[in-house]
Amino acid sequence: MKHIEKIIIVLIIIAPIVWGYISLKPYMEEDDIVEDIVSEGLIGEQEPNSEVVQTEIENDINEYQGEMQGEKYISTIGNPVGKIVMGGEINISVANVYLEADENSEVVDTITKHSIVTAQAYPGGWSRIKSDNISGWMKTDHITLPPDSGDVNIGSVIGRIGTVNVDSLNVRASASANAKKITSIIDGTDVTILAISGDGEWYQVKINSKTEGWVAKKYLTIK
Repeated sequence: MKHIEKIIIVLIIIAPIVWGYISLKPYMEEDDIVEDIVSEGLIGEQEPNSEVVQTEIENDINEYQGEMQGEKYISTIGNPVGKIVMGGEINISVANVYLEADENSEVVDTITKHSIVTAQAYPGGWSRIKSDNISGWMKTDHITLPPDSGDVNIGSVIGRIGTVNVDSLNVRASASANAKKITSIIDGTDVTILAISGDGEWYQVKINSKTEGWVAKKYLTIK
């Protein structure tokens, strides 16, 4: 009799557990299937398209959201290399204003000599300009900055004198810190600026009648 009672007690305890497992098993298997599918990458978070990601990265690098006097625009040639300067004067008979910083771009307008513009210099010899209702891109060397602007506009320094402002400045064969060293010049030496690198960080200079080379822009003070 005691054995029968034990069997009944065991059945009362175990039977609900067994029944519950049988009832829930289909759902448990379904969860396992879903987990397996996700782990295999068949559903759920997908791998990003590498080409799309690369394009987005390049756009972030190449496009700069600029603003000049309340006007917003996109620069595809990088960050400005000068501050916003009012009172820039056009120094050629007729200067083209382009839609983009590219001479093959659409000419949106022209500005005549002695006209006054607000300008900001960018790499590659381009400036963003604004004058009355005209807005766009112009070659920087077509703009002369006022003497008291406090900014040296890229392009306007060509032909001017720069003075070395460090103890010793390396002169290199090209616009790179890794380029061959031609010579070095000391603090206080005057050089004539011949050209500017595309990124605006190097000046090609003439030291004497026989020696020319490239020096880092930041080590020259423009007279």
